[in-house]
Amino acid sequence: MTSMRIGYLADHPGFVDELAALHFAEWSWLRPNETLAERTHRLRLCCGRGGVPTVLVAVAGENVCGSAMLVAHDMETRPDLSPW
Repeated sequence: MTSMRIGYLADHPGFVDELAALHFAEWSWLRPNETLAERTHRLRLCCGRGGVPTVLVAVAGENVCGSAMLVAHDMETRPDLSPW
């Protein structure tokens, strides 16, 4: 059995393309004009550590199992809800 670890995506850059594709497949309807390449670029810009923005990933062995993103705000209508 492989244990799961939580870490910064910045420490696992090999997962960026795969994770961007998963995010794109699940959430592209929220940004219908965004391409997968644009989504990948945007995800790379969020690869910080300990600040906003940042992306955490759950990793088991050589597999990414999930992610969580902390951004300044996620709703253009409510920028006061920060961080999101």
